[in-house]
Amino acid sequence: MHTSSKQPRLDRFAHLPSEMVERPQWVAWKQASKTGSTKPSKIPVNPKTRKNASATRHEDWGTFAQALAACAQDPNLKGLGFVFTPVDPFLGIDLDQCLEPDTLEPFPWAQEIIRKCASYTEISPGGTGIHIIVRGSLPPGGNRCGPVEMYEAKRFFTMTGKRINGTPSEIRECQEAVDAIHAQHIVNARNKDPNLPIGTDHSSANDEVPALSDEEVLHHARSASNRDKFNALWQGRIDDYTSESEATLALLNFLAYHSHCNREQMDRLFRQSELMRDKWDESRGETTWGAQQVEKAIKDTKPLLPANDNDHRPIIRCDQGEMHRIVEEAEMALKDADLVFQQNGRLVRVVRLPVGGTDATNNAALSIQDVDPNWLGMELARVARWEKFIGTSKSYRSTDVPVDVSKAVLANAGNWPFPHLEAVIEAPTIRPDGSLLNRPGYDPKTGLYFDPNGTEFPPIPSNPTKADAEHALVVLKEVLEEFPFVDDHHRSVGLSAILTVLVRRSLRSAPMFGISAPKMGSGKSLLADVITMIGTGHSAQVMSQVTNPEDERKRIFSLLLNGDAVAVIDNVEKPIESDALCSVLTEANFLDRVLGKSETRKAPCLTTWIATGNNLRFKGDISTRVLICRFDARVERPEEREFKKDLRVWIKEYRPKLVQAGLTILRAYVEAGKPRLEIKPFGRFEAWSDMVRSPLIWLGEPDPCATRIEAEASDPVREHLVVLLIAWHNTFEGKAMTCKEVLHERDLSIKSNLAEAIAQLPLNPHIDTARALGDFLSKHKERIEDGMWFKGAGKRGGVALWCVGRSEAQPSASA
Repeated sequence: MHTSSKQPRLDRFAHLPSEMVERPQWVAWKQASKTGSTKPSKIPVNPKTRKNASATRHEDWGTFAQALAACAQDPNLKGLGFVFTPVDPFLGIDLDQCLEPDTLEPFPWAQEIIRKCASYTEISPGGTGIHIIVRGSLPPGGNRCGPVEMYEAKRFFTMTGKRINGTPSEIRECQEAVDAIHAQHIVNARNKDPNLPIGTDHSSANDEVPALSDEEVLHHARSASNRDKFNALWQGRIDDYTSESEATLALLNFLAYHSHCNREQMDRLFRQSELMRDKWDESRGETTWGAQQVEKAIKDTKPLLPANDNDHRPIIRCDQGEMHRIVEEAEMALKDADLVFQQNGRLVRVVRLPVGGTDATNNAALSIQDVDPNWLGMELARVARWEKFIGTSKSYRSTDVPVDVSKAVLANAGNWPFPHLEAVIEAPTIRPDGSLLNRPGYDPKTGLYFDPNGTEFPPIPSNPTKADAEHALVVLKEVLEEFPFVDDHHRSVGLSAILTVLVRRSLRSAPMFGISAPKMGSGKSLLADVITMIGTGHSAQVMSQVTNPEDERKRIFSLLLNGDAVAVIDNVEKPIESDALCSVLTEANFLDRVLGKSETRKAPCLTTWIATGNNLRFKGDISTRVLICRFDARVERPEEREFKKDLRVWIKEYRPKLVQAGLTILRAYVEAGKPRLEIKPFGRFEAWSDMVRSPLIWLGEPDPCATRIEAEASDPVREHLVVLLIAWHNTFEGKAMTCKEVLHERDLSIKSNLAEAIAQLPLNPHIDTARALGDFLSKHKERIEDGMWFKGAGKRGGVALWCVGRSEAQPSASA
C-alpha cells in the first residue's frame, strides 16, 4: 500500500472518533525530501494560512473542517494531522514496520499491543505502520525504542481514517496497558542494549514529527534522565570513553535522537560543543570526517527488528526444588507490570468499584483491594510464560501457574519488591512539601496512586500569586452560594472541607466536619455530596450512625483498608461519641483485628470524615476534633426551596475548574512563603491548619476554627461538668471532700443545686453512687471548664479527696 496522492475524502474519515474531530487541534501536512534519505518527511501545515505549522503553537492549528477544506483546495497537501497537547487526555502509540506487506495483517507482536489497548487503531499513511489513540499518560523512562513510540504532547500524528477491522471506533482509557507496553517495548528493550540513548529515535520512524529549534534540542537533551552523560560530553569531558572518536560518536548519538536525525542540525550543534576539532572538516573522498560520523550516528539509531519470538514476556521454569527462585522471578514479573503494591504487610491492587445509586454523576470509585490467590494466578499467567520440563520429550513445555507459587508470593511479606501504596486519589493534589502531584500513575515520593478516570484537569499555575488565589476563591465560593449558612464562619468551614478532601492524603490528620441545621431538608446531605464530588468525581457513600463500639470499629477499619477518600455519617440523631473516631482523626494509622482472622493489621488514616444531622451534638473528646458548618433556611419547609442550578449535574461539568481553583489557592499560599498569621494553634491538626486553614484566612476568609466552640458547647459531658463545678464550688468552695461526704452534704445543702447537678450526671447505675461519682471525677479531673476544674486533694482514711480549682483570671462561678 502506498500513500495516496489524491485528496482525502470525507467518507474516509467516517470512523474517526468524534472526541478528536470536535477538538480544534488539526493540521494538514505535506511531503518534503530529506537529505540522505529515500523516505520523505511529513511537514505540518497551518490549515488557515497554508504556512508551515508547529506542534507547540495552538494558533497554527484549526478545526477538522478547516483542515479538510485546506486539503481539498491545495493539491500539495497530502492529508490531515492531529496534534497532541498537554491538556488533552490522548496518547498516541506509533508502531513502525509492523504490517505484513501482502496481507497488511499486523505482526504478532503488534497484534498483542493492539489487543491490550483495545482502542481506536488505524493504518498510517505509508501503509506499513499503525497508529493507536488511547486515553492515558506517558510513563517515565523515555518515549520510544525500536519500532514502538509513544507521544502525549508536542507531536502530531497523520490520520488516515483507515481503521483496522475489529478495533473499537472510540478512544478508550487504558493506562494499565500503556504502562505494560511501555515497560516491555521501551524500558526493557532499551535495558537489553544500554548503549541506546533513552527513547532512541531512528531515521524512518515518525516522520510527521516537526523540526525543533537548536534551543529546543539542547533543552531536551539537558532535561532528559541521561542528561549527566550528555552534559559531560558537551563540555568535552571524555574520561568514560576509550578515545576522543568514541566520545564524538556518543555525543552525536544524543544529537541524532533529540534532533530526530536532522543532519544539518546535528552538524551545527556539534560545532558548538567542546568536542569540536579541526578533524571534523577534513576531507574523506567526496565527504568529510564529520559527515561520516553523523551518518554513522544516524545508522546506529535505526530500529531493532523484533525477534522471531514476539512474546517478550519473561520465561519462568517450574523446576523441582527451585521455589525460592521461582517466587523471586514471579515477583519481578509482577513488579514490571506495575499492577501490585504492598501496604502495611498486605499485598494490594487498585480497582474501580461501582458507587451505586441512580444519580447520573455516580460512577466507579477507586478502591484498594487485597490480592487473592485466584486473581494473582491469572495475573502471573498474563505477565510471564510458565514452563515445566517434560521427561518424555526431554524439553520444556508451557504449563499453568502452580497454585503454590501464588500462595508463596502472598506469604512473602517483608521480602516483596513491590512499591508501598499509601492511598489512591482521583484528582491532582499537593504533596506534603508543597509541590504539585498531577501526573497519573504511581508517585514514588508520596506512595499515592493517581487515576483521573479520564477527567482532563486544567493546569495549575506553577507560580500562582495572591491575586490568582483571590480569583480562584471566587470560583470556589460559587459552589456554596445557595446554601443558607448561619454566618461566614460556617461557610468557611464548607470551603475548608472542600480543600481538605483535595489534600487529605498528604495530611497526617484532619478534623471532622459536622454539617448541622435545625430542620431536615436544609441541604446538609447535598453539601456532603458536593464536597465529595469535587474531590473524587462521584457522589458520597453514606452510612448510618452506629452506637455499638465494636461494630463501629469493624466498619471504620474496613473503610480505611479500602482507601475511601470520604466517609459520611448521615442523618445523625444521637450525640456522636466514639473512641475509634477520635483515633482515626488524629493518628496516622488504625490498628485492628482482621474480620474472621486471628491477626491484626494497620490501615492508613487518610479519610475525610463528615457528619450530617439536625442540631448535631458531639460528646466527649471528639467535640475537640470537630468543625461545625451550620445552616438555617429560616423557612418552615426548607426542602421546598428552589435552587438556581442542580449542583450534582453542575459539578460534573465544572469539577476540573473547581479542582484547579482549590489547588491554586493552596499553591499560592505556599509560593508566598506561607506568611505568618496571628491565629491560635489547633493542637493535633497542625499540618491541616498550615495547609488548609491558613490559606483561607490569608485570603480574608473567617477562621473556620471559630466554630470549634460550638462543637464543644454541644457536648453534654461539658454541660454536666460545668453545672457540677459551679454547684460544688458554691457549696464547698476550696474544701476537700470525699464523694461519700459530698453525697451526704448535698442532702443538707439548701444554698446550691448540687443535688440536682449530681442527679443529672451520666453515672454508672450498676455500682454504688459514691464510687460512680468518683469514677466520673477521675475521668475528667484537671479538665478546665469556665475557669474551674476538679483536682485530687490527697486521701482521708484511704479514700480520695476532691476539691475545685479555680483560676483567678476567670469571673466567679456565681457571677
